[in-house]
Amino acid sequence: MLARRFEYYEEDYALEAERQRQQELKERKAKKEQAECRALRRGLLQLAAVGFCGYMACVALSSWAMYEGNSLVALQKEEKLIGRRNSELNIEVEQLKSPNRIISFAEGQLDMKVARSTIYVNAAAKGAGRRENVLLAGK
Repeated sequence: MLARRFEYYEEDYALEAERQRQQELKERKAKKEQAECRALRRGLLQLAAVGFCGYMACVALSSWAMYEGNSLVALQKEEKLIGRRNSELNIEVEQLKSPNRIISFAEGQLDMKVARSTIYVNAAAKGAGRRENVLLAGK
């Protein structure tokens, strides 16, 4: 009977050792799965962070492009206004330079008369007040 009991215990130890190995394998497998899950979560979080940073960069670039576009439109409007004002001033300059306006101003405001002929004065001579330094055109 003793022999049988020893075999029984030996069989019991073998089964217990097998159960322990199975339990250790299960624990190792569970730890490996947990490590894989952690690595997967970490990878997904990194991917989400990179995606979020890319999204923020796109938003920043589009807002910058919109700001630059608006400033370009404002500059174009200002250019049109300045071009119109320049045209108006050029027309005004041409009107002010016209000989008819100068003649009417001279006659009306300064009581001057238009000369019948062109008069040339020799400014190089010392006696500019003398009569011989004044030459009349056509005489």
